[in-house]
Amino acid sequence: MSISEKDIKRLWGLAAGKCSEPSCTTDCIQSVDSNDPLLIGEMAHVVAREEKGPRGKKGGGADTYENLILLCPTHHRMVDKAPDRFPGHAEGFEQNAYERKEGVPRFPATFEEMVRRAANQ
Repeated sequence: MSISEKDIKRLWGLAAGKCSEPSCTTDCIQSVDSNDPLLIGEMAHVVAREEKGPRGKKGGGADTYENLILLCPTHHRMVDKAPDRFPGHAEGFEQNAYERKEGVPRFPATFEEMVRRAANQ
């Protein structure tokens, strides 16, 4: 299964094109050429798509908005290379960085906590 166009638009739109790591200020849409923006953001799975992937579980994670987070390449690599530090098997994952930055109080205080509370939606 692939990520639906609707879920892609929802993820990028609600994250306002920004990395969802709370302290990161990286714009995931870079203007190298004003006529051809470069999309550097990566749609990361909270629960890995494959059972043996980072933060994987039996049956794998879904290709849906609820199981995705928009990250810059650095933070995507960080959470995938250190799955023990960023486990996804918990509740309450929220990935909408724009709403978080606008003061909607539904996000955990730290990135580690945000990823730790991830999978059971």
